[in-house]
Amino acid sequence: MQLCNGVLSGLVSVTPGCGVIDPWAGLIVATLGAALFLFLDHLMLKALLDDVVAAVPMHLGCGVLGTLFVGLFAREEYVTAFYGVHPGGKQIHLQKQCQVEPILWYVQCYIFVLGTLRA
Repeated sequence: MQLCNGVLSGLVSVTPGCGVIDPWAGLIVATLGAALFLFLDHLMLKALLDDVVAAVPMHLGCGVLGTLFVGLFAREEYVTAFYGVHPGGKQIHLQKQCQVEPILWYVQCYIFVLGTLRA
């Protein structure tokens, strides 16, 4: 089962950058994504958090990792050809911003909903 999850987590990790990174970078991202999945899955089991299909370590952990690695491994000419924009060497900062802002939004919404349900 871990072999299948490792392959899937590698695919999840490489998906955000599949159009803008080189094949050698995709191999690195997929390998690190599989290792991250195994680590996060182990942490969730130790913390007794129930995730039967291991969706959180796979999609949250590996998705964040893959999105951040776009900023490290993306080639500017691929980004320009794929998206029609020129990142100007600031791709890693854009990727971090695209990770932090939705997380902050979800945390605020979560706190609001739980606060209204508690009242």
